[in-house]
Amino acid sequence: RISWGGDTLKAYKIDYASAADYNTKAQADFATGSLTLKPEMLVAWTELLEHDLDFATVDLSAYIMEQLTRTISRAEEKALILGTAGVGDSYLNLFKGITQIPNVATDVTYADTDDYVDKISDAINKLGVYGEDRGQLVLLVSNTVANRLRKSAKILNVGYYDPKAVSIVREGGMPMIHGVEVQEIPELETINAGETAVLMRRDFGLLGQRQGIMFRRVARPDLFKIILVMSEFVDFTWQYQDVGNNAFGKIFIKKA
Repeated sequence: RISWGGDTLKAYKIDYASAADYNTKAQADFATGSLTLKPEMLVAWTELLEHDLDFATVDLSAYIMEQLTRTISRAEEKALILGTAGVGDSYLNLFKGITQIPNVATDVTYADTDDYVDKISDAINKLGVYGEDRGQLVLLVSNTVANRLRKSAKILNVGYYDPKAVSIVREGGMPMIHGVEVQEIPELETINAGETAVLMRRDFGLLGQRQGIMFRRVARPDLFKIILVMSEFVDFTWQYQDVGNNAFGKIFIKKA
């Protein structure tokens, strides 16, 4: 992991004629530390009678593979948002998700009388240097917050940046706001009664996967059954942290 010195700029003018030694000046601060990814196995499985698999009028094996793939994908997505890490067989124990990793920046809060578009601007500003490249930012919003945005008096103003944005809002989608992509994430509905959004750098998360998705057919002749198993090895962490393991480049926008 890497932690920077923040917005304090230790940069200097050096007089050419005097050939001043830069070593007399304070150096720019940053620290590095190790990041260890330890992918854990995520598994979904089902069993069925051999007779059903062999004589079904549809390709039952392909259908089950599709459903197991969807189960694995949804579990991984939920863990990325809500994962708590820890002991136990819940998929939420795989790793700490985005909402469970503490932030360096303090939360931006809002009341019912506030316009949410303004609060997004406040959050970008509070990210400091990490919010300057808006093309690398993404705003994850709950369904509740998405509805707030659709009702915002200023939401259609983003149409001045993209003529298609007005149509997107009318069709129920989310346009870019202040140059930031918006993604509606249903998992955020479980936090703070849905009054939660996360503004973050899309390139600061580190997802580790090993071997890809694996599929196995395990025969149980004693039970006249076939067990279909799908699994993957996966881990996640945040790359840019301070010495207290708080995340740079990520901030919550929450109702007070």
